[in-house]
Amino acid sequence: MKFEGTKGKWEITEKHSLETTIFCGNIRVAEVKHYKTKMSDQFMNDPTHEEGICNAKLIAAAPELLEALQDIKDWLWHNGLITTTAYTTAKKAIEKALK
Repeated sequence: MKFEGTKGKWEITEKHSLETTIFCGNIRVAEVKHYKTKMSDQFMNDPTHEEGICNAKLIAAAPELLEALQDIKDWLWHNGLITTTAYTTAKKAIEKALK
């Protein structure tokens, strides 16, 4: 399985009070909403600003994390350095990202 999404480095390039945008070059990959503020308990069930920024950071790192997990999983398995449970968990996470 191969990643078929936007190729290139994903970066957070815009941070606003209500959303954070992730770009790859000039292509908008994702927008993470975070309407909830300290002033209001909840707005549209969105995360807080701090949670939204953390979510955006994880999304921006996702392609690199996926590639690293793919490389590490097989190397560890072939060298007998990973448990079956950890290997299966990694394999399922990769499949979740690519299916």
